[in-house]
Amino acid sequence: MPLTVLVTRDVEDAPKTAERLRRAGFGAVVAPLIERRADDAALVAAFAATPSPDLLLLTSAFAAKQIGRVGARGISPRRVACVGPATAEAARVAGLKVDLVPTESTGAALVGELGDLTGRVVLYPRAADALPSTREALERAGAVVRDVITYGTGPASGGAAALAAAGRVDVVLLASPSTVRAYVAARAAVPEHGNPVVAPIGATTGEACRLAGLPIAESGTVDAIRAALRS
Repeated sequence: MPLTVLVTRDVEDAPKTAERLRRAGFGAVVAPLIERRADDAALVAAFAATPSPDLLLLTSAFAAKQIGRVGARGISPRRVACVGPATAEAARVAGLKVDLVPTESTGAALVGELGDLTGRVVLYPRAADALPSTREALERAGAVVRDVITYGTGPASGGAAALAAAGRVDVVLLASPSTVRAYVAARAAVPEHGNPVVAPIGATTGEACRLAGLPIAESGTVDAIRAALRS
């Protein structure tokens, strides 16, 4: 019997993620627990203020899609760096040429592979609840950071009901610290959900899971899920 994975991503991304998992041989159930709220005006203003940065740094596929929606022609960065394959794919669809994707999909690893950024202007569109580690790494590398909040993430309305409707699962996929918080809140309202293991995507999400006391799946299972998401 294949493992059944609960996909907790937002309503836009969850079906695509579930399909990737099914193609890789997993069972997949969708229960969106988060909602993303874009601030397109902030992104447009950032483009107007910094139209030609030395580097455009993208740490989420949502930010890349947001650029595609408002129009990538509004910006002409000298280089574009993306945190992982999914973000890079979204950036290319938005019309951007991607120059760097790190071997490890974290913001800190991405900055580490960029090398010396002394005096370089970096435009960094991000979520309101993004951890400070990426910006701190940029500043340590000498960058002049144009840090702009272009979207926020919060619990989806009806998250507990969606979790209850999903039924019993083997593994819960968690792809961001905000999703971890939403899952913990929804789970508290649905005791019949039990205490399945979780598969965190990314180091910051893994740390959020550990701080929340969630049981993490075996490394082989997590690696298999990560491989499926890259397919």
